[in-house]
Amino acid sequence: MVDLSKYHLLDEIDKTAALIGAIFALALTICLALTIGRPIYVTTGVLLSLACVGYLIIKKSLSSSTLPSLASAGISNRLRYILNIIFFILFVSSILCVYLRPDPYIRPLAYFVSIAFMVGVVAVEILFLPSSKSLNYFTLFKIASIGLSLELSQLLLFPSVVGIDPWVHQMFTLKILNAGHIPEGYGYSNLPIMHLMIGSTSLLTGLNYKMATMLSISLSQVLCNMLFILLLGKFLFNRKVGLLGSLLLVTANWHVNMGYWAIPNTMASLFVLPIVYSLIKVRRDHSHLGVLLAMLLMSVSILTHTITALFIAILLLTSWLVFKVHNLLHHKWETPVTLTISTLFIVSMLSWWTHVSGHIITLGQLIKVGFIASRFESPGPIDVVQYTSSLPFSEQLLSNLGVFLFFAISMIGCLYMISRKFGNSRTSIIAIGGVVPLFLGFFSLITGRGIIESRWWYFSQILLALPVAIALLLLSLSVKSKVGKSLLLMGLTFSLSLLMVLSPMANLDNPAILENITVRYAFTKSELQAMERVSNMWSKEIGVDSYYSNLRWPSYSAEDIVEQIYSGDYSVIQDIYVLIRREIMIHPFRYGDYIYKLNYDPQEALNAQVFSRVYDCGSVSGFVKSDNATSLQH
Repeated sequence: MVDLSKYHLLDEIDKTAALIGAIFALALTICLALTIGRPIYVTTGVLLSLACVGYLIIKKSLSSSTLPSLASAGISNRLRYILNIIFFILFVSSILCVYLRPDPYIRPLAYFVSIAFMVGVVAVEILFLPSSKSLNYFTLFKIASIGLSLELSQLLLFPSVVGIDPWVHQMFTLKILNAGHIPEGYGYSNLPIMHLMIGSTSLLTGLNYKMATMLSISLSQVLCNMLFILLLGKFLFNRKVGLLGSLLLVTANWHVNMGYWAIPNTMASLFVLPIVYSLIKVRRDHSHLGVLLAMLLMSVSILTHTITALFIAILLLTSWLVFKVHNLLHHKWETPVTLTISTLFIVSMLSWWTHVSGHIITLGQLIKVGFIASRFESPGPIDVVQYTSSLPFSEQLLSNLGVFLFFAISMIGCLYMISRKFGNSRTSIIAIGGVVPLFLGFFSLITGRGIIESRWWYFSQILLALPVAIALLLLSLSVKSKVGKSLLLMGLTFSLSLLMVLSPMANLDNPAILENITVRYAFTKSELQAMERVSNMWSKEIGVDSYYSNLRWPSYSAEDIVEQIYSGDYSVIQDIYVLIRREIMIHPFRYGDYIYKLNYDPQEALNAQVFSRVYDCGSVSGFVKSDNATSLQH
């Protein structure tokens, strides 16, 4: 057996990784600048380089007792009461901001600022939290309040489901409820766990699909991920790391997005952290119970979502390799995640894909075409495809800065967790397990190899919440005074969370900051009523934009005419009732898998091309060819 411990570079693997990372980031920055030429991608290389260099600087002042010393830190009861009062003043203010909002479908900016300040206050409280368990529960309650507020406030703004995919899943769930069994021939006929969960909730509570989804999926996502991040953080380091990790996770933009945009991927992700915890913690204390729990959860994940099952397979193999290398380095023989467990899961997953769901055929096709992005994206005109990259750099940066900083800061925590002095094999699998999906998502994006990178960033945020928490704590602990620690941690968490919750992934209703990027993937009551009204008086096709065409699922005869809306040429349209939402006239809208903002007024174009306006409710205007207008009742 190879003895890796004799190699000097591996004695300080974190330092070696930081040096390699800094050099790699510099090379990546130059390469992206010369090849792709998009400054926003170059920013990622700069931030990664700064994170690696920053860790090397911070490490000089670190000792093995740096994070454990947090357990003894504390503040007076009076100051703690003040922090709690401030939190609930901000919490009530955020609710009032939404309740008293001037626009019924937009949360005011004051709401997001209040949430960010709440995050900062809770972060300071965590930094000086005493050992009382009751206070831990109270802190968890406040963290859950923040996470649920971000997701539920978005959902409750609109009368229908939010997002694109949820319309499909709503219809499939309703088919199950109406038929009394799982119908055959649908994409999720063999992956029905989420639909059964929501359907059962709806039957038991009498709630409609959206409310049942909020209760069964959105609520579970926040509470489950928050609690297991706390348990993992407490097991690997201490409860303060776990609490801060939970706080950062519930405000992470992709986590918020997948909470209100509830899909099977959201539910399947609930099994990731429990599987990790079962294998590295429960198995240590109760070997057979840990394996049994992990295998049960892994089996359910296979029946829930394909991409999540694939990620769990990658995570298991990564964990096994980490333990294997760690054993060789330190002459230990601990194997919480064995090759047998990994192989058994992969074989089960591939067997289900081959003999039941048929996804093995899709995988084979993707491998054959080299995972080209066009396999997932519909083609579009060049200016539509390049619309986002043509926006001012400042707007592109502001849109992505939160997630870029989250991942860059996490590198500091990851280096700490893989170090020989501060980490161990179990901390290493969290760090490396979080970096792998980040790597896959980012490089698929810049190379054009489509693997739905947003899902992989979501997985990455779940695992990297703990490294981000560690990094922020290390930065704040570098200041000696309590006031300095508090102000620095509050400033860092406030800034990061504000950038996160304002990004288009977490905020689809308020375009004030990012007006050229934010797309509202939700319908107002007026838009829903317009489709119903026109369907009652027009028996032929109704031409609408891409997102509005989602309403064809309830049986409306909606047809996507986004190509005509983009070009402004409606001459090919004959017996079609054209509905133009005011939303797509003033804000970006969905064109296939892209976003685009019109540079002309479609109502004027329709009038100029012999169309008559026969319907107008303020939010939606309806047009038909002038020779058809006489057949309609105005």
